[in-house]
Amino acid sequence: RRMSHDSLNDDWAHVLQRVELTVLNFEKYPNMPNARQDLEDYRNSKDAVLAAKYILERSNKPNILFHAVSALKGGVLKFWHVLPRTTTSSLRRFLIEHMIQRVDSIPSHVKSQISSTVTAIVKRSWLEQIDSQDTKQMNQEFLGQELPGLLSSNDPRAVLIGIELCKELIVEFSVARDAQLLNLPIFLHEQAKKSFQDGYLKEIFSFCVKHLSSSQQLIRQALELVQAVLSWNFGSMTEETDAPLEPSAGWRDVFVGSSFVFELFCKLYDTFRVNPEMDEFNLAAQSLISLCSLKGDVFESQAQQCSYLHTLITTVFKILFMNQSISAAEITKVASMISTMATNFPPEQFVSWNNDTGSFFEHLFNLTRQLLQVLADPNSNVDDKDSYLDAFNDLLNAWVIFAGSPLTPFGTATVIPEESLKNYGGSLFEFYIKARLTIAEKELLLEDEDLEHAPDDQSTFEEELIGICHLGRMNPGVSTTALKNTLSENMSLLMDPSKASPAVMERVSWLVMISGFFLADDLSEEGEPFSVPELLNAYSKQCGQSGAEDGIIALSNVMFKVIDFGNNNKNHWSPLLAKNSIWFLGRWCQTYLFLPSAAHSQRSLQKLEKISSGLVTQFSKDSHSLLDFFLKTVGTSITEWSGENDLAREACNFLKSLTKSKVPMSALSSLQSWQALLNMHISGSEQLQRLPSKTQRHWINALASFQLGEEQEQARYFEAIVAPIKNAFQILRTPEFQSSFSEPRVIEHLICQLERCRGIVLACNQHISFSVWSLCHEFFGAFLGIFKLYNKRSEMCLLILRLWSDMATELLDRLPADNKLVFFQATCELFTAFRDAGYGKRRRGRGVDIKKVEQEQADLLKQMLVVINNVASQEHNEAPKFAYFGFSVISGAISKDILAYPKMASLYFSSLRAVFKTHPTQVNSIPESLFNTLFSSFQLALGSNNLETCVEAIQHALEAAYSVLSYGIACSADKRPSFNIQQKVIIGSFVGIIFDYIFFGNIFHPDLQEVASDVFFASIVYDMTAYKQAVTKLIESQDNEFKQIIATAFNGLEEGVQPSLEHEHKLRFKSNFNTFLKYRSFLQKK
Repeated sequence: RRMSHDSLNDDWAHVLQRVELTVLNFEKYPNMPNARQDLEDYRNSKDAVLAAKYILERSNKPNILFHAVSALKGGVLKFWHVLPRTTTSSLRRFLIEHMIQRVDSIPSHVKSQISSTVTAIVKRSWLEQIDSQDTKQMNQEFLGQELPGLLSSNDPRAVLIGIELCKELIVEFSVARDAQLLNLPIFLHEQAKKSFQDGYLKEIFSFCVKHLSSSQQLIRQALELVQAVLSWNFGSMTEETDAPLEPSAGWRDVFVGSSFVFELFCKLYDTFRVNPEMDEFNLAAQSLISLCSLKGDVFESQAQQCSYLHTLITTVFKILFMNQSISAAEITKVASMISTMATNFPPEQFVSWNNDTGSFFEHLFNLTRQLLQVLADPNSNVDDKDSYLDAFNDLLNAWVIFAGSPLTPFGTATVIPEESLKNYGGSLFEFYIKARLTIAEKELLLEDEDLEHAPDDQSTFEEELIGICHLGRMNPGVSTTALKNTLSENMSLLMDPSKASPAVMERVSWLVMISGFFLADDLSEEGEPFSVPELLNAYSKQCGQSGAEDGIIALSNVMFKVIDFGNNNKNHWSPLLAKNSIWFLGRWCQTYLFLPSAAHSQRSLQKLEKISSGLVTQFSKDSHSLLDFFLKTVGTSITEWSGENDLAREACNFLKSLTKSKVPMSALSSLQSWQALLNMHISGSEQLQRLPSKTQRHWINALASFQLGEEQEQARYFEAIVAPIKNAFQILRTPEFQSSFSEPRVIEHLICQLERCRGIVLACNQHISFSVWSLCHEFFGAFLGIFKLYNKRSEMCLLILRLWSDMATELLDRLPADNKLVFFQATCELFTAFRDAGYGKRRRGRGVDIKKVEQEQADLLKQMLVVINNVASQEHNEAPKFAYFGFSVISGAISKDILAYPKMASLYFSSLRAVFKTHPTQVNSIPESLFNTLFSSFQLALGSNNLETCVEAIQHALEAAYSVLSYGIACSADKRPSFNIQQKVIIGSFVGIIFDYIFFGNIFHPDLQEVASDVFFASIVYDMTAYKQAVTKLIESQDNEFKQIIATAFNGLEEGVQPSLEHEHKLRFKSNFNTFLKYRSFLQKK
C-alpha cells in the first residue's frame, strides 16, 4: 500500500517476466519439475489475483494469458474470504470488459478460460453463506444487469460473449466443478443448482426462445445454448448426458402452457432440413428429441401429458409424410424422437392417438418395414446403411417397449392388441432376416472381410438381436418357419460346390446367430437351466394340442443338420461358422438339454414340469445322442481347426455351459465322444498343445469344473485331469529337458503349465478344494525352483504370483485351519524369494526404463497385495503375523508413484483395513520400522489431489485409521495396554495428519464425508488434548476478521457430544460436522 504506482507496476513487470519464462520452460520441457512447481506456486498465491490483471492488460501471448487467467481463478477461489467483495466484483467486470475489448484477438481457449473464471466467481458468491446481502447484490449486478445487457446488445460480438457466459454458467451450476478450490460441501452445490435451475436457467431459455424467434444472427450459437439448457439434469449433480428433460412445475408455462416453444423448434427444423449436414439442422433436431423426453411434475395431469404426447406424434409423422423426400439423416432423427417418446411416456398413452390413415402402431409398423425393405434391397445406397441401421435400432427399442419386454421400465404388459402384435412381430422378423443377410453380403463384398478373423458379432449386435428376436417370438410359427426355410435354402447352396461361396457362409453364420438368440435367452452364472422362453413354451403347447408341427423342434433339427454338415465338410465351412455353431449349441444346451440330475435345484425341476410336453418328450428321448453329437462337434472343431484360438475358447465355453446345465457325469461317461475329449487332454494331443497358454487354462478350467457328486469318483476324475500337468512338471524339472531346449522354449512350456494350474485353481469348488490345494502344495517346490531360476524374467514371476493370488482368492476360505497355516508358511517362503530377488524395493539404475520398471513392479505388487488382503481377512491367529511380513516385503516399493495407480492404492489400503479391522489386538506386535512405514503411507493417500480417481483408496485408508483409533480408545476405556511408547508417538503424529486432512484436505465427496466424520471424531476422542492444541493453534494463525467465525464453528462441533464412540454420539457428531463444513472454507493454511 505504501508503494508508488510506478514501483507497483515495476514489481508486476518482473512477475510478468518470471511467468513468461516459466511458461516458456513448461511448454518446451513439460516434465521440467522447476517450471511445473513455479506455475503451481504462482496459481496458489495471493499475488496471482493482483498480477493476473496486469498480465492480461499487457501480454499478447496466448499461453501467457491462459495461465494468468487460470492463476486468477485459482487465487480468487482459494483466497475468497480474504478478498473484499468489491475486489471480486471489479475483477469480474474487468474480465468481461477485457473480452469485449479484445474479442477479435483473444484465442478461443483463452476466451473459454475467462468465461469459466467469471462464472466461477458468480458461483462462489452464490454459495456464500455469510454477508448474504452483499453477495445477493453481486449476483443481481451480474445476472440482472451485466449479462442481460450483453444478450440484448446490438453488437453481435457482445451477444456472442453473453451466450458463451450463459453456457459456462450452465456447466458451472450443473456439476460440482472446482469443488476442491471452492472448499464447500456437496449439499451446498446441490442447493445452488436447485436455486439456479428454478430461476436464472429459465431466464436463459426464455432469452434463447426470444432470440431465435426474432433474429437471424447467431442462430447456431443460440441453438447450442438451448441444447445446454435442455440437456440439464434436473435430478442430480451428475453429468448424465442422456437424462430425460424433467423440470419442475415452475417450467409448466414454458413447455406445456403454450405451444409456442414447440412450434418454434418445428419451424427451425423445417428451415434447416434442406441441408442435413448443417450444425443448425442437427441442433434443431436434437432440441426436438429433448422435448420428446419431457416428463415429471411439469405436467399437471396425465391428460395434459397425453395431449402433449399426441402433439409430438402428430409432428413426427407430419415430418415423415408431408415431405416428398426425406434423407437418411432425417430418418435417423425421427427414429430417435420415436424411441425417446417410447422410453419416457407410458405406453398406454400411445393407444389413443389416431388419424385418418391409421393408428400410431400402424404408422410405426409401416415406417419400420420400409426401413428394413431399404436395407434388404441389394441396389440400395450402401453409404446410408449405418444411418438406416441406427434408425432401425431406435425403432426397435420402441417396439420392445410396446411389446412388453421385461427389460423395459414399464414391465411386461403390452398395449398392442394380441393379434396385431403377432402380425407386426412376425412380419418385422421376416423383413429383418432379409435385411441383415443383405447387409452382411454387401459388407463382405465391400470390405473383403476375412471370415477367419471377423469380429465377435454376437456381442456387437447382442442388443439388436435380443430385441428383434423378442418381436419374432410374438409369432413363433411365422418366425420359426422363416428361419428354417432360409437356413434350408442357404444350406442347399452350401452343399452345391458350384454355388458355395464366402457370401453363403456369411449368411449361414448370421442365421446361426439369429437362431441362437431366438430359441434361447442368455443365462447368467446363476441362471437356472430349463429356462425355455415363455412365449416359445406356450407356442409349443399349442402345437401339441392342435397336432401342428412344432416349429421349435423343426428349427432345432435343421440347425443340427447344418452343424453336422460343417463337421463333415471342412472345405465348405469356416472357423467363424464353426465358432458360431458351438456358441449356438452351448446356448441351446442350457435351455433344452433335458437331463435331470440330483445336482439340479428344486426350482429347476419345477421349471421342467411346466415345459411343453412335446419339447420334453422330443429332446429327452434324444438327449444322449444329442449330447454325443455336441461333444463330437467340439472335438472336431479342435482337431480340424487346430490353432484357432477363438474357436477353442468357444469350445471351452460350451463345456462350461454343460456344467451350468448340471449335466450328470453318468450321462457323459458313457459317451465315446466324451472319452475322446478326455483322451485328447490326457495324452497331450498336438492340437491342444498348439493352443495359447491362456486358452489351455480355459480348457482345463472347463474340464475341472464338472462335479461328479461322489467323493471317490470326483477324486479319480480330478487325478485324471491333472495328470498331464504333473507329468509336464516332472519333465520340465529334469536337467535333460532344460539342457535340450533354449531358455525361451523352456519358459514357454513353464508358462503353459502355470496357466493350466491357474485353470485348475479357478475351477475350484467345494468338492475339489482340498485336492486342488494338495496339488498346488505338491508343486510348490517346483514354483520356487522356477522362480529362483528365472527371477529376472518378470512375466514368469508375475504368472507365479497370479497363480498364488488365485489360490488365495479361491481356496483359502475353504481350507481347514491347519492347511491355512501351511498356506501362510508357503506364502512367507515365496515372498522371501521375491524379496531376495529385489522385487520388494524400488529399482533404479542406468539404462533402466523407469516407466516400464514401475509398470512391471505395479503388476507384481498388485498380485502380492491380493494375497496379503486374503491372508489378512482370515480369522486365524497366525494370519496377522504373515500379513505383516508381506507388508514388510513390499514396504520398500510403496511410494507416491506406485500409489498414484488408483487400483493399486485402493488394494493397498484395503489390505491395511482388513488386517487392522480383523486383528486389532495384533497391531502392537508390528515391528517399529514397519509400523512407522505403514502409518507414513497414509499421508500419501490423504494428500492426493486427484480425488475422483483415488476416492476409494482414501475411503479405505480412513476406515483402516478408524479401526486402529477405535481399538486404542477401547483399550483406554478398559484400562488395558494398547500401543507401546514408540507406537503412541507415531499414532500421535498420525492424529495430527488426520486433523490437517479434515481442516484442509479434499473431503468433499459423497463417499468420503461420512467416514471422514467418523475418523475425525475417533481422533478427537483418542487424543482430546492434541485436538484442543491443534484447534487453538489453527485459530491463532487465522486473519483476525475470521477468528470468531472459526472459533464458533469449532465450538459447534462439540455441542451435545460426549467423548465416546457409542452410536448416538457418532450420529450427533455427524450432524455437527455437516454444519462445520459450511464454514471450513474460511480456514487458511499458513
